[in-house]
Amino acid sequence: MTTATAEASPHAPLTAKQRKVLTFLVGFWGRHQRFPTYRETGDHMGFASFSGVVPHLKALAKKGHIRFADRKMGTAIEVVGLTEYAAAAARSFLQTLKG
Repeated sequence: MTTATAEASPHAPLTAKQRKVLTFLVGFWGRHQRFPTYRETGDHMGFASFSGVVPHLKALAKKGHIRFADRKMGTAIEVVGLTEYAAAAARSFLQTLKG
């Protein structure tokens, strides 16, 4: 399902740029119900090239904030805990509909 990331303490402190990238990833997921591509992330962040986003994503993965998903699933990036949180929220919402 997902590949392992480098061992690091979960949720290590972020630089300002890493925080902006992570905020973009979460916001994009909220609007589109999928994570952005590397190119979409780089374009949003104003990086001149595709490779400009890679070091920031690798740092976020090393710090335990994101992981690189199996490319067969159609997305390469996911925020740790976000999809699980959303699934739990959806289950809770569905329970309220049952009355």
